[in-house]
Amino acid sequence: MSDPAGRLKIQLQRSSAGIRCTICSSRPLRAPSMLEGRSSAEVAALLPLLYSICAKAQSHACAGALESAMGLSALPETRYRRQLTLMLESIREHLWRMLLDWPRLSGETAQREPLAALVAQVRALFSLADPASRLFRPGGESAASE
Repeated sequence: MSDPAGRLKIQLQRSSAGIRCTICSSRPLRAPSMLEGRSSAEVAALLPLLYSICAKAQSHACAGALESAMGLSALPETRYRRQLTLMLESIREHLWRMLLDWPRLSGETAQREPLAALVAQVRALFSLADPASRLFRPGGESAASE
């Protein structure tokens, strides 16, 4: 049976011109068809649900692309809170790997309790940065026409 998520193969090769990167993907491209015909608000709400890893980063990229297409620019406070949210997500993802994967790879016990506490704290910080869940909504109250 084939892998429904597909595979991503990244190969690096040295050459006299430098390093050459080849990427082969068997991942299905369902996202475009799921977003087709939807409003920008619907796309911004749906996109992070399609990705289990780095949903905030996906939301950030989506909001930026939609705002650019709509001729909008996020206000400095919004850009700051978006960036802060991305940093928190990155910290969480790295600590997730360090607390769960690294111990397992070295024959140790995964650190589930500290991770659960960390996830709860990051979730609380996300809520502080985005109390109304509008931070990544393009063209919302935190964006101005360019």
